[in-house]
Amino acid sequence: MSNARNLANLLTGGDTTIATGDVANDSITAAKIDDDGTGFQMGDLTVGTLNASTVILPDASGGADIGSTTKEFGDVFIADDKAIKFGNDQDATIEYDENGDDQLKIGGAVTAFTNAVIGKTSVAGSQGGSTVLDFDANQNFVLTLTSSITLANPSTEKVGQSGFIVFIQDGTGSRTCTLGTDYESAASGGITLTTAANATDIVPYVVAAANRILLGTPQLAFG
Repeated sequence: MSNARNLANLLTGGDTTIATGDVANDSITAAKIDDDGTGFQMGDLTVGTLNASTVILPDASGGADIGSTTKEFGDVFIADDKAIKFGNDQDATIEYDENGDDQLKIGGAVTAFTNAVIGKTSVAGSQGGSTVLDFDANQNFVLTLTSSITLANPSTEKVGQSGFIVFIQDGTGSRTCTLGTDYESAASGGITLTTAANATDIVPYVVAAANRILLGTPQLAFG
């Protein structure tokens, strides 16, 4: 099939096949395709890889969807420091800030979650001795103590982060908690845990600044 026939079919919606090398760079221009000034339109188009050098646009604001309820796309890959922007005025954004503080940021508008949001919780058994909590990986911590524990200074806490630490005594009990210098307690009184076997205590925390993890008053002996 000649390129002339292929081009005619393309314009009229017929079958079109153009093999590699059939069309030289810039040999089909906008003027040649849109010779009547009405714009170039076509129905379904199936391609392997579509490379866009600038932008892909709908025919009007909100005029086209990406995917459908029966043909969803797979993974979406967004480059560093690029944002997904919502609203006609780009009122809200989601962006991975790689060049800033390596955080995923939702900004521009109040965020309302319509379902529960669950902070990542580390559930660790057989804890004791010097222990460093990973605040990058977890929001909350559940620690079963098999010996007395020292919360050593972490390096992963983020200002504004908050959550809880649960201490569970093992079947022996009498395990104590010593704090590293980054952990602060009310009136500098430290943390006193319930010593009974299998006791469960909860300690809330908030990160006020770098190297300042403020611990709330322990809530003791749940049961």
